[in-house]
Amino acid sequence: MEEPFLYKGTEPIEWSFSQVSEFVGLAIQLNCLDELNKYAEKQSIVVKLPTETVNFVKDFLFKRRYHKNSESARAVITSATCPKRPDPEYPR
Repeated sequence: MEEPFLYKGTEPIEWSFSQVSEFVGLAIQLNCLDELNKYAEKQSIVVKLPTETVNFVKDFLFKRRYHKNSESARAVITSATCPKRPDPEYPR
């Protein structure tokens, strides 16, 4: 392959949740997730999630009680949004 096949459209594309999960899994498998995150941050890349997707993640984590064992899961569940890292200490 000489170069990537870049998307030339002007409209945003939709990926299913499983497509996003597979992409993140691939980045982990290739051991490039940290590098990808840093590069995306430098490029000011933002992924916009619909409210129902954010609430789906919160509900999933809560119903499986991940907040009992993970501070990161607790931060996602108790935040108004889904922060990358909790800045303030969240109430216990």
